[in-house]
Amino acid sequence: YSKAAPGYSVIKRKKREYIFIYLLSGTAFYNGKIMKPGDAVFVEPYFCNSVVNSQTDVPIILWCSWDGDIVVYIAQQLQKYKSEDIYHLGYESYLPPLFEQSQQCRVAIDSLLSEVKTSAFEIGHPQAYERFLLVLKESEPWMRRNINLHLARYYDSRNSAEKMVEIADTLLAVNPGDPESLHIKARGKMLLSDYISAIDIYKHIVTLSPDDVDAMLNVGVYYLSEVEHRGLELSSHEAVEARRYLNMAYAVKPTAHLRALLQRLAL
Repeated sequence: YSKAAPGYSVIKRKKREYIFIYLLSGTAFYNGKIMKPGDAVFVEPYFCNSVVNSQTDVPIILWCSWDGDIVVYIAQQLQKYKSEDIYHLGYESYLPPLFEQSQQCRVAIDSLLSEVKTSAFEIGHPQAYERFLLVLKESEPWMRRNINLHLARYYDSRNSAEKMVEIADTLLAVNPGDPESLHIKARGKMLLSDYISAIDIYKHIVTLSPDDVDAMLNVGVYYLSEVEHRGLELSSHEAVEARRYLNMAYAVKPTAHLRALLQRLAL
């Protein structure tokens, strides 16, 4: 787009796909809706003109992504600042100053990450969220564990098995007993068809968290499928393990589904 929104100046660079707008303060109006501090939205570049801010401070952060890169703009009103004072934060190496400014404006980190994720998924470009996390991870070492946790959840939601295992291992190196990281690693192993490793992890989770129904159910269903697909006897080791873990799950959370599974294993 060649024209800036009223009161704003934006430096035109390469062709871009979307712009991520995060409102730090004041009130903005977009597409007939009022944006409040903390609200965010991805818009196509030619719709940026419709974003109007009512405050004369530094109210908006603009993210733009294209060709696998992240570029960032902070726009300030021309009525208060001369054009040469406009902040232009270009490629990924310029992201730290932007992040520092968001922290100075007391934007909660988890809130910021959540808004980026939500907006990226809404427009069908989840990889923009991943790139954002990877940039922050390198530029802000003190945030690495938090970023790794967000990455692990992202890869889990995308069924990226190898990355799920890799990031989970990084998290488990620091906190070996973290149930969430163990679940993500186990699921990644399942997706990689490494069932034995996955079941061992789920059993470990049950040892650490005796009320973890999901882990019990995963173990029980695995052994049940082994019994039925391989035609094993109901007295086999697999059948015994299936009954054991399904009964444990039923004791914690008795449901009709679990009862039906156990009936399939009745001697």
